[in-house]
Amino acid sequence: MENYSTWNDGSMKRPPEKYVVSIDEVRFGAFYLCWLQYDKPCELTLRKPHSEGLTAVALVVESDETADFLWKAKEVTGCKLYRMQCHETISRRGNSNRRGFQPVG
Repeated sequence: MENYSTWNDGSMKRPPEKYVVSIDEVRFGAFYLCWLQYDKPCELTLRKPHSEGLTAVALVVESDETADFLWKAKEVTGCKLYRMQCHETISRRGNSNRRGFQPVG
């Protein structure tokens, strides 16, 4: 059984998982409002998206509060979630990392 600790605010800590949120620029305001309503449960990092008209947001889910925020934001905005995975590959020059994205729900 994994060891989970409780933070001072009472939320349950969980193993960190990195996500990228792909959201329409028009709906980003609703995503941000949801983040504010959940009292800014995590850091948001805006990233350059690969598609016109979309915004990409990177975040790390480390608590139940952050997970609740992310699922509520998905419900409200219809954004797409991708779990980030790092795959290590070995090249001729040595070790290098390659990131992969796995769609969620």
